[in-house]
Amino acid sequence: MTICRGMTRNRDFMTQLLVDSQSGLLYFTEPTAVRVVRVIPSPVHDDTACLAEDLAKLIDGDDIPAADQVTFLVEGKRIRVSKTSLCIRSTYFKNMFESGFIESTTVGVVEIPIEEATYDAFYALISFLVTGRIDMRRCWPFLLDLLLLSNRYLVNGLRLPCSQHLVANAQQDSKAILGYMAIADRYGFEELLDGCLDVLVPDLESVYCQEEFKGLSSGALQKVISRLMRRNIYSSVS
Repeated sequence: MTICRGMTRNRDFMTQLLVDSQSGLLYFTEPTAVRVVRVIPSPVHDDTACLAEDLAKLIDGDDIPAADQVTFLVEGKRIRVSKTSLCIRSTYFKNMFESGFIESTTVGVVEIPIEEATYDAFYALISFLVTGRIDMRRCWPFLLDLLLLSNRYLVNGLRLPCSQHLVANAQQDSKAILGYMAIADRYGFEELLDGCLDVLVPDLESVYCQEEFKGLSSGALQKVISRLMRRNIYSSVS
């Protein structure tokens, strides 16, 4: 919300004018009331919902120009997508298609095999890149795979939401949390590590004897100790 302010003063009190440039509402405030005095038509029209639906047609759509197509082969299934849309959104794919890689010099429709990835997770990754939207509820069965792919293909915008939903769905499962913590430590997923520590540290007595905890690296254990120290300092101060 963008607010523009204006002040007027009369003999008894000061009034304030607030203009919300997004909604077009004009507010007139007094010490005891706030009144909307008129509505200004907003100059901005937001059509992003329809835009995402239209952009989705760039995946397996019939109108993708042949010269702009790339096909990914994942678990024996094909995902056909616009190369331009991927280049705009991803430095990784831009380098792939515009550098000296084989994929950038192949004549005709390019087909690229994707190893060590599930079809559902890779499709979700491509869909997010093309449309800018993703439904995490549908991604739950392959959410960890999606997080690993986001790291592999440098899609940083997916790391935080994937981490948040992984932790949220495993709060009552300490073994899963410890497993995620080990993965976070291995790949440097700070967002996932912080989420795991938020769940783990308050209940540390119930998990420190588990084999998964004993198998954590020294770096991960140092972060547990650091979080405990900060927690104890904060508790003593408050």
